[in-house]
Amino acid sequence: MNILVSGASIAGPAVAYWLCRLGHDVTVVERAKSLRAGGYAVDIRGHGSSGTRGDIGYVGQLEDDLADFVAVVRKRVPTAPLTLVGHSSGGGFALRVAGSPIQKLFERTVLLAPYLGYDAPSSRRNAGGWASPDIPRILGLLALRKIGISCCEALPVLAFAVPPNSENSLVVTYTDRLMRNFAVSGDFRRDLADAHGPITVISGADDELMFAEKYAEAVRGAKVPVDVKLIDGINHMGIVGAPKAVSIIADDVATRGVAGT
Repeated sequence: MNILVSGASIAGPAVAYWLCRLGHDVTVVERAKSLRAGGYAVDIRGHGSSGTRGDIGYVGQLEDDLADFVAVVRKRVPTAPLTLVGHSSGGGFALRVAGSPIQKLFERTVLLAPYLGYDAPSSRRNAGGWASPDIPRILGLLALRKIGISCCEALPVLAFAVPPNSENSLVVTYTDRLMRNFAVSGDFRRDLADAHGPITVISGADDELMFAEKYAEAVRGAKVPVDVKLIDGINHMGIVGAPKAVSIIADDVATRGVAGT
């Protein structure tokens, strides 16, 4: 199978390596002129160099960006099945897409240790101490939206426990509109109900930010097939960095993505 991997930072080459080990013909594309020894990531809007760090222009912009990206990919690979993969909050966003009007852009969806919302059985309080929401501000902005006022969506409402002096490389806060967009669409159960394609949840059994053992409970009753896989000895970030986990994920995407099962 011919596979195109976009991005030669860290995850791209790792996935390409294991896909090659499985016998696939892999091409890695990168917009930078040369490789950097330390690696770097081309992130979704609000996280890297695309737009303002920690913010977006409007709720729904991330879906628009994703649709535009797929349109570019389709110019090079018009018919190959595409699998949408998201990690942590990105997993919540991937589920949001799986239940949205653009879900048909992808054959299936793989959620890696996904954050399914504060009320999901799999969610630890404040993501195990990683995230600190400004509850009064969030509730105040929600009340304003209910009466038609949306002037304050650029206010920060979520802070992350990033190391000191890391503002140039990591996102410190999310604005209200980024927090609401880079997540499930209010209720992960609704996204599951609106999804038509198969979904796989893969998490480390030792995840310190989520209750991995409760993912099966969270997706129980979904209308579409949802497989849940837990990998022993893997934590929240290990699911996208440990060779053992990357191998399992690459095998799942490469073998099951072709048939969309």
